Amino acid sequence: MTGGSLQMARAAADGAATEAAVRTRLLHAADAQPADLLDADSYLFATPENLGSMAGLMKDFFDTHE
Repeated sequence: MTGGSLQMARAAADGAATEAAVRTRLLHAADAQPADLLDADSYLFATPENLGSMAGLMKDFFDTHE
């Protein structure tokens, strides 16, 4: 809602992209598919916390894409 998680994710992606061999992609949880995870060498998940828990959309992603 405030954009803090997106700002943090963009900063991390920008930092990683300074390395020549690193390709970065920012995906919203609603747009990501299992193939996106399988094709990646590493991940950074950014989500707002709501009452000590991750955002519902991110939790849904993990629950439905086992």
